[in-house]
Amino acid sequence: MIILAIVSLILPGFYLGIPIMAGLAHRPAPGKLRYSDAQQSGTQAGAILARLSETMDTTDLGLLRSRLKGVVHLAGIGEDPVKEYVWVMSEFLGNMTQIETKLNQTHAFLASGDRRQAKEDLDQLERLRDEAKPLLSSLPGLLSEVEDYYKVDASAQRQKVLELQSVFSEYSVEIGKLESELQVQQGLIYTMLTLSSSMQLVFVEESLSVHGALEMQNGTALAGRNITLSWDWNMTLMRTTDFSGKFEADLSFPVGAEAGSNAIQAKFEPQGSDGSVYLGCRATLEVQVAYWPSVIKAEVKPATSRPLDPVEVSGILLGPGGIPLNGKVIEVNFDNSSLGNAVTDATGHFLLGFQVPTSASNGTHSLTVAFVPALDRYSGSNLTLTLTVELPGTRTEMLLDRTRVFSGTVLTLNGTVRLANGTAWRYGRVHVYLDDSLLTNAVVMEDGAFLLAVQVPPNASFGFHTVRVQYSPDEAWVGGSEVVAQVYVYNTLVLVIAVAGVAAASSSGAYAIVRSRRAAKLPPPELFGPPPIMRPPTREEYSTESLTAAIQAEHDDAAKVRRSYRLAQSLLEQGTGEVPRGSETHWEYFSRIASKSPQLADRLRRLVELYELAEYSQFPIGADHSREAMEIVLRLRERV
Repeated sequence: MIILAIVSLILPGFYLGIPIMAGLAHRPAPGKLRYSDAQQSGTQAGAILARLSETMDTTDLGLLRSRLKGVVHLAGIGEDPVKEYVWVMSEFLGNMTQIETKLNQTHAFLASGDRRQAKEDLDQLERLRDEAKPLLSSLPGLLSEVEDYYKVDASAQRQKVLELQSVFSEYSVEIGKLESELQVQQGLIYTMLTLSSSMQLVFVEESLSVHGALEMQNGTALAGRNITLSWDWNMTLMRTTDFSGKFEADLSFPVGAEAGSNAIQAKFEPQGSDGSVYLGCRATLEVQVAYWPSVIKAEVKPATSRPLDPVEVSGILLGPGGIPLNGKVIEVNFDNSSLGNAVTDATGHFLLGFQVPTSASNGTHSLTVAFVPALDRYSGSNLTLTLTVELPGTRTEMLLDRTRVFSGTVLTLNGTVRLANGTAWRYGRVHVYLDDSLLTNAVVMEDGAFLLAVQVPPNASFGFHTVRVQYSPDEAWVGGSEVVAQVYVYNTLVLVIAVAGVAAASSSGAYAIVRSRRAAKLPPPELFGPPPIMRPPTREEYSTESLTAAIQAEHDDAAKVRRSYRLAQSLLEQGTGEVPRGSETHWEYFSRIASKSPQLADRLRRLVELYELAEYSQFPIGADHSREAMEIVLRLRERV
């Protein structure tokens, strides 16, 4: 491809220089050219010649020729040396391009034994060579005119012309060699081969019948000559022509042959004494090779699933005419990831089970079912199915025991985590935040429920605060959720200080009033008798019947729970000696009893939780709750 390399040194600059050439095309006539115009035109001409010398990286000869013609055909006034130089260069390169093409064709015809066509191409090569020679010879003189007219230096362009002369000389030498080769073979008898087949489309491993004939140039058959048939990469066989010069053979393309157009070549090479009489020849036949088609039919069940759900892909692989294909490997991909392989049975059926990947996002995914053969007579086939993945979402429900609370006190929360369809979800943890501060966290129980007692920070300010419960699932493919509620917080420390201040002020005022009063004698204190002796309650007063009757006497279930708690305090005071203190909360009371009597902690804890719900929250208390509270009191009676 020498001509392409030389063309790449010259042509692209013309395309870039079209605007400059357009300016040159409209220059004044030589006799009227002013000094300033001549100086500008010389600069433009020098730029064009520099472009021609510098551009060296284009290999598309056809595109370059079209660009060059666009420059050459610009309209102009009068004659222009640069434009004439470009036109001659364009014509010369057109001839050189044709010479290169014809040289390749002539060599191909000689190799195939077609001397007649090779001779015709050689005649055209000689004509093109003779036309190109004077064009090349005129280029140096045209460059001299450009230098004289525009006063520019064209030495770099002269060097390119010398390179073109070298290429032209190489082509002329090659044309001369072809002339000599054809003259040497003129004394031998030309032979011709024909080759045809029974089909133009053949499948791999399918028998294909080919036939042909060997004749001299005058049509006389050549009998008893060996014809070599070759196809694919290394498939060959030999046949001998019969008395009429004909031959035939059955051949097939093996598995692994390239699908599409394939060549079958017949070749006659004279042997022995034939070498001094006949010229060899060849014939080529093009046939289309194909693999036997296959078809996949498949389905996915279920079509909508969640991560880790079991899914099955089943189907059948069929060949031509619906023939089941046995023992073929079927690949199944989820999006671009392999799920595994299945093998067809004797009926062509296959089945592959898998779990939906936990990494699957919410939405529609593709399942590609493919038969990818390896050295098989059947072509591959595939089918794309769709699988919709639904990620389970959750919702968190929460109930506070009260909406107004003092700082430093305990706030009870209870709730449930459920899936979007209402099913309780037991995996994961809940985190409780007051505004943006994490207070505590807990594991969700098996029924999806959670119950938390959190202490409001002692330094919580007056006003509304946000209680946020955030559910974090253990599984990445389950959506989290959260719920928020508002509570109003009273700062306990501020209230205590305020109350103390008011009490102090009231005491000072009262003392001043008493001192300002005139003396007024108080009556002597009334004398009382000895204090009555306090008798502890008897066991009969805490009998099962009396406790049950006292609890059942309350008007509703919440009151029954509260009464049960008070009776439990009395029982514990009698049994442990621990008296409830007016300043302590129910949980502080529980902690004190549990530290002294750990064996009572479990039953008492549940009673305190029920009491908290009945006393401080809007949680609905039912008969089950009051019955549970009463049973706890009766068990405590037995223990204490």
